[in-house]
Amino acid sequence: MKETPLSSCERNSVISAIQKGLRHDNREFLEVRDINISFGKDFGSCTVTLGLTRVLAQVTCEVVEPRPSRPSEGKISISVHLSPMAAPHFEPGRGNDLVEELQQILDRNIKESRCLDLESLCILAEESVWQLRVDVTVLNHAGNLGDACNLASVAALRHFHRPDVTVEEDGRVTIHTLEEREPIPTFMKKVPVCLTYAFFMVDEKCHMLMDPSDLEERVMSGKLIVGLNPHGEITSMMFPGRVALQKREIMNCIQNAFLKAKASAEMVARVVDDDVMKRKSLVKPAGYTNCLVSDSTYRRKKIDELIENEIRGEFVVPEEPMEEGGPKIEDRMYDSEEEEEEEESTESSIPKKPVQAALQAHKVSTHEVFFHRPVSFPLNFQPDQLLELGKRNRMPQSDTGGVKAFPIEGPFKNERTRLAGMTDADRAYRKQWLKDQILSPNEPRTVPGFYEARYNPIRRFYRWPLDTLFKPLVSVMGLQRAAKYRWFTGKFAMAGGAALLTYYYFKYNANDWTRKGGWRVLEARPIITPADSRYPMVSDRKEASDYAARGFKSSPI
Repeated sequence: MKETPLSSCERNSVISAIQKGLRHDNREFLEVRDINISFGKDFGSCTVTLGLTRVLAQVTCEVVEPRPSRPSEGKISISVHLSPMAAPHFEPGRGNDLVEELQQILDRNIKESRCLDLESLCILAEESVWQLRVDVTVLNHAGNLGDACNLASVAALRHFHRPDVTVEEDGRVTIHTLEEREPIPTFMKKVPVCLTYAFFMVDEKCHMLMDPSDLEERVMSGKLIVGLNPHGEITSMMFPGRVALQKREIMNCIQNAFLKAKASAEMVARVVDDDVMKRKSLVKPAGYTNCLVSDSTYRRKKIDELIENEIRGEFVVPEEPMEEGGPKIEDRMYDSEEEEEEEESTESSIPKKPVQAALQAHKVSTHEVFFHRPVSFPLNFQPDQLLELGKRNRMPQSDTGGVKAFPIEGPFKNERTRLAGMTDADRAYRKQWLKDQILSPNEPRTVPGFYEARYNPIRRFYRWPLDTLFKPLVSVMGLQRAAKYRWFTGKFAMAGGAALLTYYYFKYNANDWTRKGGWRVLEARPIITPADSRYPMVSDRKEASDYAARGFKSSPI
């Protein structure tokens, strides 16, 4: 399946936003998406989420023979896997340029940078060493796979513990299980970090972005991938793209990468050390059960974290909780501005508990938090307010700032909800929505140039006969019915034409003595044994002219 190309509107929207200093996910130009590192139940299993990009890295080991050129050093191999689960246009079992690029990034940053102490993987010189295999699987592709794959691989290698071994006097190697002996951690001398910068050429001016998303990667002019470690050593630099950069712009990227590399390396070391300490304190690892949550659970978790960080106190259950199915605080509608101001002044005069004050500051009702209801937003919220609310609540970056799109049909889409009870304001809203579904006499309207932009000249040529036939029927049958009949007519016409061509070919293109080509049926001579009743079976062709006749004897000539 090929990747769906971007429309001109999407491309122009991204470019115009960058020209104005904005990004579609409400980030700054040098701001990185939220990073979350989780570990599985086994050592060396790590999942990294970078915004909506999710990568899984698994480290395994086995005992192999060393290379003759380096008899006292272990081995390490890295492989990247892309599947349709990550993106629909990835085909299983087929390589592409993206796999080669990710493989090259990981090889340069991890293998060629010598960040691992390969001599510590030696068991017996010139005979047996440990080989570490890193399998990186992309679970979801939402942009900047290079940084996510590198971060997952490094965290998995640092978290991996290999089994302890015992070498006998006769050279035999005994591998102990994790229950017999404590496993040995992998020693990493330096933590390699990979950072990606995207460049956009707008009106002969170059704009630099950090951590590009999938949409930005499909529009960008080029990118710079910098691999380095916290000690200030550059391990790799890749520059795929079609834009020429000045030395000053490249130096700015490298200086910014040095500032980010130290924080990224410290984060990886801290997360890995915390998980190892929990395992040593006999805390059973939960695996990936904590990171696989639904949207509503994730939203409640973020709200709880927000309250804990701002209030530093315990929850207090409200004395008079709101009734089940009753109107919510943020869904109240006022008949005039005076009533709204009067109620706001009344609410401000009542002393509020810390939790309720924080929740109201973020437009979230207390009832929704304590009863785990999905958070809803006022009907009069503007898009910029939704983005600001998502930014304050530290929601993941998305087109709406982490806030779900509000359905214009309202909460009374289901008939059961409408029968449960509606206020006058709800009925007015529902009535207006039903009126809005009725098209005006001049709708639907045809956009000039849309047909030419959607269909190329070749498709317009073979669509012309049916378009000419069914265009007058639109006013009689309606647009949808005419389009449906047109589609079935075209398919039946193609099927009928194919059937007629097949019939014509088999009737008038048989292979005979008048032509070399054409079709013919060859029958193999049956095998006749002495036990068969037809034995001996004599051929019906007696003369030499009977062979290869091709219908010549039955010809009137």
